[in-house]
Amino acid sequence: GSKAAGPVFVDFFQEILSVEPARSFQIPDTLKTIRVCHESGYKATSNCPIVIEEIFTEDSIPRFTCPLHPE
Repeated sequence: GSKAAGPVFVDFFQEILSVEPARSFQIPDTLKTIRVCHESGYKATSNCPIVIEEIFTEDSIPRFTCPLHPE
């Protein structure tokens, strides 16, 4: 389990990062960041109390706005 694999995992990544520094993940142009309502998962409106950003492919972007917090 994790007691055996954890230290090996940590040692491996510490070694890798000592040779190659960490880089920021670049979101491909084919993906879009959309603000969605945390509660409903639909596109956020200005009335949504908690809004998060999610990454979608073009064909999976929510089409409708939040029905729980309409404009």
